[in-house]
Amino acid sequence: KRRAPHCPPLPSIQHGSLAGSARYKGAIATYQCQEGYEIQGQNKRKCLRNKRWSGTTPKCAVVTCPQPLDIAHGEIELEGGLTDFGALLHYSCHLGHELVGVTTRKCGKAGNWQGVEPECIQV
Repeated sequence: KRRAPHCPPLPSIQHGSLAGSARYKGAIATYQCQEGYEIQGQNKRKCLRNKRWSGTTPKCAVVTCPQPLDIAHGEIELEGGLTDFGALLHYSCHLGHELVGVTTRKCGKAGNWQGVEPECIQV
């Protein structure tokens, strides 16, 4: 026999999902964020005796990478000026210098610029 709902339905969250639809006393619902987003707040909520859920609804915030540092003898350009998940960082060198390494790096889901920073070597 299914237990009757005890708590109201929980709200869904933007850029995330809710696992567990049970609403009986003691039920636990777990929020998860999609790739490139991190949970802010508690990811679990419990249906309490007073017919309310514990805690508050969490949010999913986009992962951001650190502001990139300038490279010697070169330029960096943030596409769109953003450091959010999926953002692209472009490298170029000043006249008389040659780029060694990647020309582009991407902000990864862990909040770091993927790959190794390139260098500008004098030609």
